[in-house]
Amino acid sequence: MKTIFSIYLILGVTLLGAEPLLKPASELIATGNVVSLERHGERLFAATDSGAVDFFDLKENRHLQSLKLPPIKSFFEDSYPPKIFGIDTLDGQTLLILSEDSDGGRALFLYQNEKLEKLFSTKDQLSIKEARFITPNTLLLALTSNEIALFELSGRRFLYRTQLSLSTFSDLALSETRGRLAATNESGEIDIVDSQNGSILKKLKGIHKDNVYQLAMAKETILSAGQDRRVGIFSLSRGSAESLEGGFLVYAVGISPKGERGAYMKNEESDIALFEIRTKAPIATLKGHQATLNTLLFIDEKELVSGADERRILRWRLP
Repeated sequence: MKTIFSIYLILGVTLLGAEPLLKPASELIATGNVVSLERHGERLFAATDSGAVDFFDLKENRHLQSLKLPPIKSFFEDSYPPKIFGIDTLDGQTLLILSEDSDGGRALFLYQNEKLEKLFSTKDQLSIKEARFITPNTLLLALTSNEIALFELSGRRFLYRTQLSLSTFSDLALSETRGRLAATNESGEIDIVDSQNGSILKKLKGIHKDNVYQLAMAKETILSAGQDRRVGIFSLSRGSAESLEGGFLVYAVGISPKGERGAYMKNEESDIALFEIRTKAPIATLKGHQATLNTLLFIDEKELVSGADERRILRWRLP
């Protein structure tokens, strides 16, 4: 018994009944507070509030470089580094970067061949909330007004613009092929949309009655993080909708690549609850963050990377 207990201590695991409490296996340090994380292969990208995108090597667990965006100006002409809201990539080389722009607007950059090109700025008055690659030549833009649009890079034109509803947009998640997306809003409804033509395929209702902060999608399963302290579990293949009750506002949610495991912000201390999606049974609690969670990114079924409103990025080995 003493030997078994020692092994758990070495692994950073404390037993609390049947549900273990895990500590981080390692950490990475960003140049500013983390706003969101994106991954491609062994490369991890961190969007920060200090105007930089940080590049990390997951295999070697180290910082590689930082890409700094040009400073912006406030309404009072003060210059400062822009907050970066999100990053997307298809190949780990070309990046789509959504950031704060001068005078309270949003900017969208394309980083390719070590060159930074501004695609949209405050002057375009788009109020972009999320931006994703659909193909190397097409970008999906989600606007605060809950309008989604497909933009063609080569022709510099919109292929469609679809108004999903009159509710304010919250978040989106893409399927593995990027052929479909799930988009949500302040009403708690989730729209399943064909990303190629903007048509609404299905509406998911009945779980959330208030704003949904975040979505995660894998293998025909969608997880949602709600202001109503609920985690929604939607199966597109079975047509089912279930929920888990959280102990606090659920700001972040993540799903494993096989769609078998989920994770969500469990409480006010930003502990992470790991659970089995099919049974909703708890697997473990991950404890280590000191600020509000914003990203729960599964590498595979046995590893998770998490980001919060702090500089530390935590890596977890899962049971």
